[in-house]
Amino acid sequence: MKKIAKTLIAAGVMLAAGTVTAEMMDDVKPYVGLDYYHAWMKGAKGKVNGITGWDFDFTKSAPKSYPGATIYAGAKLTEFFGLELGADWSMRKKKMTTDDDGDKIKFQTKRTAMHADIVLSAPLNECYELLGFVGAGWVKPKTTVSETDAVTGEITSITPKIKAKTIARLGLGVNYMINETIGFRTKVGWENTHRLKATIPNTNLSLKLFKDTVSLSLGAFVRW
Repeated sequence: MKKIAKTLIAAGVMLAAGTVTAEMMDDVKPYVGLDYYHAWMKGAKGKVNGITGWDFDFTKSAPKSYPGATIYAGAKLTEFFGLELGADWSMRKKKMTTDDDGDKIKFQTKRTAMHADIVLSAPLNECYELLGFVGAGWVKPKTTVSETDAVTGEITSITPKIKAKTIARLGLGVNYMINETIGFRTKVGWENTHRLKATIPNTNLSLKLFKDTVSLSLGAFVRW
């Protein structure tokens, strides 16, 4: 009789746990989305003047804006809390400038990145939802700088080695749901890309090429 009672109790506990887990899973709302992503990542204040014949200012020479896209997947775990993973990339941007000696400088950069965010949400009404993002990112710019000598026409190129680092991310946004499944969102964000350092090949130079990033994204997602 005791064995039967213990078995019934164990079965009841398992059934209750399964019911609670099922109810919790019912509250989880996964989503996937694709946004247009535009990053403004200006050149940092500083010059390259430790390489023979090179003397240019990153602030003036580096591209400032990077149009691209971001793809993401996440889950709204409760009405106010969720998690999101994503990746973004930009077009290769280039900028032509001239240094103090009249040499032409061509600065090319392409951004790729990943992110992991905590998403805080506050429903405003049936359609609109206010969002807050805080998390970590891994940004990997790929940069090439070439110089054309004003006198000889000789072209010299360097490719700084930029090591990806974990950087802080913050953002605010708004969701607009046109029905229970399809929605649009817009978001402004900030990333601490000033932490990224670049080393110049065959030199002992270690430089910060970029300022912090400000971004704007706009796109659509599906939630179920």
